Amino acid sequence: MPRLFLAAAPDAADRAALIALREALRASLPAAPTLRWTADADLHLTLRFFGEATDAQRRGIERLAARTAPHHATIRTALQRIEYWPPSAPRVVVAAFADEPALAALATDLEAGARELGFRAETRRFRPHVTLARAPGRPLARSPVVLPPSTLTVSALTLYGPAHCRTVCKYATLGTWPLAP
Repeated sequence: MPRLFLAAAPDAADRAALIALREALRASLPAAPTLRWTADADLHLTLRFFGEATDAQRRGIERLAARTAPHHATIRTALQRIEYWPPSAPRVVVAAFADEPALAALATDLEAGARELGFRAETRRFRPHVTLARAPGRPLARSPVVLPPSTLTVSALTLYGPAHCRTVCKYATLGTWPLAP
């Protein structure tokens, strides 16, 4: 069964800013050569992770996205900081974005819909972020990075699943539902 999630895919300008930020991190982190950097095509802000899903569940997720998207307007959120997760022994580097009320409301609606579809409740608080790198093995050393002013526009819900291009990308777009203008 494929692992599915709904996310916001960055537009071309936002993707370029995220790539520039990722490259600045790559140049400044001591463990950069051992990190697995997120491919350009895979940069996204996850709104609800579903995990393994059957075909019937996938159709339910598609209906959820189709009915939820028109009730939310396009959202802009600002880049706040680089975070290293988990704090005690970090293995993931993320670009953390402001938790705008409209973004939190969208995530809450998707969470409620996921539970209606029979998925387990998410136990972690929604934290808007884009994963930039993962560290297999030993924990990461933190590195200060000067953040350029940057925003991310959430203008659609995108359903992602596994891709067949494992060497270049990890995820495939399975459907997209625009938010209200």
